[in-house]
Amino acid sequence: MRIICKDSCSINLLQKFWRKKDSEKAELFRKIESYLTFLNVHQLERQGADIQTKVEELEELNQSQIQRDKVKDDAIAQLSDQLVYLSSRLREIERYRHNLKSADAIALFHAAYLYDSIHQHNFFH
Repeated sequence: MRIICKDSCSINLLQKFWRKKDSEKAELFRKIESYLTFLNVHQLERQGADIQTKVEELEELNQSQIQRDKVKDDAIAQLSDQLVYLSSRLREIERYRHNLKSADAIALFHAAYLYDSIHQHNFFH
């Protein structure tokens, strides 16, 4: 980078103010080299094939999970239907028991009434 002074003298800023040691330059290059160089075509093809294989594996895993989710959804729907049926059946049983209790209460009332009637008229004395 060059900058021109007012008096037309040029200064190379990189040379005067920004110098890296060769070891720092080498270190920086090693860090970014894999992102900059594409000289090894066979390596790139292998990496591409590896990535494609991983993509296919992930797609298979995704399909497997979708299928497993469908099975679970079907099982949940079936359990929900069974719960609705059992709830309905339980209400029927509770109504039946309530009706039995009511019928028992009515029968007990009639029995008590009959007993009082018998004792008031002294049928057995």
